Amino acid sequence: MAQVAALSSRFLANLREHGPLWTAVVSGRYVRKYGSAHARHQYLRRRAQLLHRWRPLSYSDVDPFVHRKIDPSTIEWIQRPVSHPRIELDSSDRFDMYENMGRVVPGSWDRAVDRWEDLSFYRGFREHFLDEVPWEETRFYRQLIDPHQELNARWQHSRWIRQKTDEELLAELREFDELYRAIRDEGYRSTSTLDELTVNIGRDGTLIHNNSGSHRLCMAKLLDLDEIPARILIRHRDWQAIRNDANRRGGIPHHLEAHPDLLDVRGGRTGCDVV
Repeated sequence: MAQVAALSSRFLANLREHGPLWTAVVSGRYVRKYGSAHARHQYLRRRAQLLHRWRPLSYSDVDPFVHRKIDPSTIEWIQRPVSHPRIELDSSDRFDMYENMGRVVPGSWDRAVDRWEDLSFYRGFREHFLDEVPWEETRFYRQLIDPHQELNARWQHSRWIRQKTDEELLAELREFDELYRAIRDEGYRSTSTLDELTVNIGRDGTLIHNNSGSHRLCMAKLLDLDEIPARILIRHRDWQAIRNDANRRGGIPHHLEAHPDLLDVRGGRTGCDVV
């Protein structure tokens, strides 16, 4: 608690001198790097609440740490990098899963997507686990070891695009055999508050996979699981307007009643799902 109090004091001092947005961004980076896990989580949660109060049109009312229960089959798209002044990209040009927590963003970023099932990564896992093709005989493996083949652009910064021997690559792939069996036999388990699967929500409520939990989402799809936990990262401003309207009127359009990001609205609360 002492660490959280000290960080809060520093936050307020910077707030008076530099303003809310600069303070929130810089302080968040400091806490993530040097703070304990507990202090980091508490600070980031408090920061999200303050940012929503200061800029309600730019930050959602929902606690960004909340885990929604989502049917994996409803995640049909994966986010592509975009150039947008309100979206922070990480070192791999993906939407940063920390800097963008709780953001509400207008624009066409939600149209920059690829279909999940078209990804070489997913097709390789499907070929191996469902069709029982040995890893070294999958098309995905052949793409990885052939310098003349190109993977989908979404994976150009992934763990796979690295120099490694054939034996090292096969060893990495075979580790997923254990993960697949564990999820199949023991069920899908949450990882941590911040490192859970993250999704963005487009203007019409479309769920878009962001950058974390890709392998676990792949397994959940192949195993046809009913639901998995996910953290909402960015919401389109049009979608947030639907949430706001439902909160004010106390009703949800019929075709959206089952949407995982509106279940708390139907219950009359915000941010009340699994934490």
